[in-house]
Amino acid sequence: MEVGQIADQVTIQATAVAVDVATGTTSQLMSGRDMVQLPSRGRNVQPFALLMPGVVSTTPNDRRNNNSAVNGVRPTHNAWLIDGGYNIDTGGNWGSPLAPNIETVAEFRAIRGNYSAEFGTGGGSQFNVISKGGTNALHGSLYYFHRNDKLNARNFFSPVRDPFKGNDYGFSVGGPVYIPKVYNGKNRTFFYVLIGEIKERRAQRFFQILPDMPFRTGDFSSLARPIYDPQTGQPFPGNIIPSSRIDPNALGYVKMFPAPNFRDSAGRNWTALQGRTDDTSEKNFRIDHHFNDSNRLMWRYTPEYRLSIFKADPGFDFLTRTDRTPARNMAVNYNASLRPTLLNDFNFVRSHNRIMQFPPDVSPSTWGINIPQLFNDDENTYPLASLNLDKVPERVPTIGLVNYSGIAPSTRGAISRRSTAEGQPHVDQGRAHDQDGSFLFVRNKIRADQHQCVRRIQLRRASHRLERRHR
Repeated sequence: MEVGQIADQVTIQATAVAVDVATGTTSQLMSGRDMVQLPSRGRNVQPFALLMPGVVSTTPNDRRNNNSAVNGVRPTHNAWLIDGGYNIDTGGNWGSPLAPNIETVAEFRAIRGNYSAEFGTGGGSQFNVISKGGTNALHGSLYYFHRNDKLNARNFFSPVRDPFKGNDYGFSVGGPVYIPKVYNGKNRTFFYVLIGEIKERRAQRFFQILPDMPFRTGDFSSLARPIYDPQTGQPFPGNIIPSSRIDPNALGYVKMFPAPNFRDSAGRNWTALQGRTDDTSEKNFRIDHHFNDSNRLMWRYTPEYRLSIFKADPGFDFLTRTDRTPARNMAVNYNASLRPTLLNDFNFVRSHNRIMQFPPDVSPSTWGINIPQLFNDDENTYPLASLNLDKVPERVPTIGLVNYSGIAPSTRGAISRRSTAEGQPHVDQGRAHDQDGSFLFVRNKIRADQHQCVRRIQLRRASHRLERRHR
C-alpha cells in the first residue's frame, strides 16, 4: 500500500447569531450596500427604518420629521444618531435635523430595546447610522436618479394629473490621502467625500370657495334673505349696500381674492395649480487617521441645506412663502487601546440647524388697508438680528370667513436657530410672536381676537344691533 500525501485544511465558518447571548439587546442591522441596491424615494436613510421589525410610520419619506413608532412607543421617544452622536432637533419635538444620504452609510442599526447604558435620551429605539470611510483603494460612485409624473396616478379630486419632476444626482469618492512628493497616506490617512443635489419641481392643487363677484361690491340682490341697515333698521333697497357704506379696509381685502374660475358639486368656485420648488444640497466630508494600531482618529462634517418655495394657503398668487433650513452635523472620534483590558473611546458631536420660515410679506399700503396695531413691533418684540432681517415685515390682520376661504397673510412661522453639542446647553433663539390680530365673520356676527380688544368691543356692539334688527 502506498503512503498517502499529507494535506492540511483549515476551514473558517461564520454564522449569523440570531440572538445576542451576551446582552438582552434586540436590534436589526442593515448594510449600506443593501440600502443602495434597493429603490427608495429621496435616497436617505430614514425610510429604511420601516424594514425593521416593529416599526411603523405615518411620514416615512419625511427627511426631518420621520414619525417612526417602534413597538408602540411614541416617535418622539426615538433617538437618531450618526457615528454614535445624536442627530436630534431638540427644539423641534425630536425630529432629525438632517437625513444622511444612503451613499455615505456603511451600516444602519435599529436598537429596539434593552440597550446598554451607552445609549439613552429616548425610551424608544436608537437608530444609529455609521458613515463610510476611505480605504487604501481609491473608490467612488457617480449616480443620477430621475422621477416624473408619467407613471403617477391622478388624484381622485383633481381634474388633471399634477406635474412633477425630480432629479437626484451626485458623486462620492474615497481613498488614501496622497499629495505627490509631500505625503503618502496609504495605511495611515484616508478621506471620503460626497457631494449631491436633489431638485424637485411639482405643482400643488388648490380648491377654494370664494365670494361671488357681486357680493364683493355689496350686491346681495340674488339672496332671498334681506340685508338690514343697522342705522335705520330697514332693509337695504334691492339688497344692495351702497359703496359709501363699505369700509375701505374691507375693499382692500376684497382685492386679494381672485375671480372665480371653476365650479363643482361641492360648491368650490376657484382652483389653481401652483408651482413648488424643493431643493436639497447634500455634502459629506470624512477624514480617518491611524497613528498606530492602538490609536485612531476620525473627523466627519455633514452639511445639508434645504430650500422650499411655494404658495401658502389658500394658494393665491401673491402668497409666496420661502423656507430655508440649513443643518450641520460634525463628529470627532478618538479611539485608543490603552491596555489589552482597557479601551478609551472619546466622541464629540455638534448638531446645528436653523428653521427659517418667511411667510408672504403683505404691505398694507399695497392693498389700501389701514388697521392700527395696539402693540407696535420693534426690536424688542421682533428680534431682527437673530432672524437675519433688516426690517420688521409688513402685515395685515388675518381675515376668516365661515364657509368661504379666508386670508391669513400675517401668519408667521417660527424662525429659530438651534445648536446642540453633547455636554452643552441647548440654545433656541429668535421666536417671533404675532400681535397683528385676526377677524372672524360668521354670517351677521363678527368676532375679533384679544390682540384687537378695542375693535372687538366695537364690532360686537354692531353685531348685536344686527341681530336685534333681524329678529
